Amino acid sequence: PHSTIGRERRRNPMLRHESREAFIAAVLEDLPETPAYFAELKRVNRTGPLLLDLTAGVPALPVLSAQSADAAMRDGAVLLDLRASEAFTEGHAAGAIGIAFGPRVGYWAAWVVPLERRVLLISDGDVRHAEEAHRQLLRVGIDRVEGLVHGGFPAWRAAALPVSRLRRITAGELIDLHAERPLTIVDVRSAPEFAAGHADGAINVPVGSIPADMPPVPRGAGIAVMCESGFRSTLAASLLARAGFSSVVNVSGGMAAYREAQGRRTSPASGV
Repeated sequence: PHSTIGRERRRNPMLRHESREAFIAAVLEDLPETPAYFAELKRVNRTGPLLLDLTAGVPALPVLSAQSADAAMRDGAVLLDLRASEAFTEGHAAGAIGIAFGPRVGYWAAWVVPLERRVLLISDGDVRHAEEAHRQLLRVGIDRVEGLVHGGFPAWRAAALPVSRLRRITAGELIDLHAERPLTIVDVRSAPEFAAGHADGAINVPVGSIPADMPPVPRGAGIAVMCESGFRSTLAASLLARAGFSSVVNVSGGMAAYREAQGRRTSPASGV
């Protein structure tokens, strides 16, 4: 709670740098990655935001037919699928981005959805989830949320609109597949998480950098996507599929399951 200039000069590591450049490098060296919208919000803080009349609360979401949503997507709109990861992988609107509903929908959307893009939502039928997601999106500057697909994914499927699936594999299956034929294992956790431990041969591409920072991988090559538990990998896999990568699998349970699978295989009881 208190100190002296002399004590800080002697003990404060940030005051030991002898040049401006060294000080700046030290301050910035352990900053986490930041989503692109941070730069936009700096501009907004300087110039002032677009004013929204929220006196009566967040505006109600318009309801769109599946056909209207499909037409909007073909015109450049982004469809965010708020259903659980398991439901998304079993089937979803082709081109949708999978962000399972929760307290960080806005955070992850801000990483991967350009602020100027029109956004549509599709949920599991709970309108409250869509309303809360809408609120979170507004908080990070995604203002062009144009509606919720009426009837959710069942209505999309009933309308015979394009549907995609994501293959899911277990951590054990990943180990076996990788031994048979090399896969590109893409770990979408943060750099510090990756440095603390990762699957053999994995490359690190944090989810917010996909697909822009993907290394050169043939579009038809097998890609296994994993995170810590499976949430981020579903989002990342949907982004890769949207970008045209066709052989993408999502590793269920992520690194937590991988560590457990590795532990079972190397334990004395396993005979390995």
